[in-house]
Parts: sequence; C-alpha cells; structure tokens
Amino acid sequence: MEGDGAVWFKISYNSTTDGARKMAVGLNAYEVAENDKKGKTEDIDFGIWVSGNQAWAVEGTAVSKPAVGSATHLGSFKSDTKFGIARHGGSVSVWVDGVKFYTFSKKETAHLYVDTAFETAGGSVTNCVLTSGAK
Repeated sequence: MEGDGAVWFKISYNSTTDGARKMAVGLNAYEVAENDKKGKTEDIDFGIWVSGNQAWAVEGTAVSKPAVGSATHLGSFKSDTKFGIARHGGSVSVWVDGVKFYTFSKKETAHLYVDTAFETAGGSVTNCVLTSGAK
C-alpha cells in the first residue's frame, strides 16, 4: 500500500475448536520476503494479535506476546467482527466494526504490506480487502 489506505478483514472463530488459537494480522513496512522470520508474529509492524476470541492492537515486537502496557486490548470478538488497520497521513489506526478504536504511536510513510502469522493451527482470515485512499 502506497500512501493512505487500509486492510479490512474478519478472523474466523469457533469456540469449540479455536480456544487456544494464536495469530496476528497486520501491516508491515517491509516486503515479507525481506523481513520474514519464518512466519513469526513479530514480523508485523502494526497488527492485531489474537488469542482465542480475544484481540489486541500491537506494534512492532510486542506482536509476539502482548504484555500489559505493551498492547491495547480490543476485547472479545466473533466471526462477523470486521477489523481494519488504516493509514491516513502517516498515522496508522485500528478499526473494529467501523469505529476507530486505537491509533498507534509510531507514524509510517513507507510502503506497507499485508502480513499474517499463525502460531497455532485453526485460525483463518476471511474477507480480506486492501483499499487505497482515506477511510
């Protein structure tokens, strides 16, 4: 993504089978091939980290294991929850069901690439759309 834009997606969740699932989805300022740490979550610069049906907004290396104070809890979610990570004028924000929920402290003007990382089996990203321009 060059300039303003966003990635919008849903994360599947089945309470019977996905209780221990851990994964991240987000935007990365480096092409995956240049920065790939073999699919690890810390590859993602601006992300949403998921454990079970709980989600956190995380930045940089905090994506690997959010700790109190290093991540913003977005709450629980369902399979129909629509997440978004959008950039406007260098500011990167997390959106949940059409509402801006959190703005990251770091600004970013470089190209951004969609990235995912799955630490456990069972998760999936659906309805993923990359848009350009302001939200």
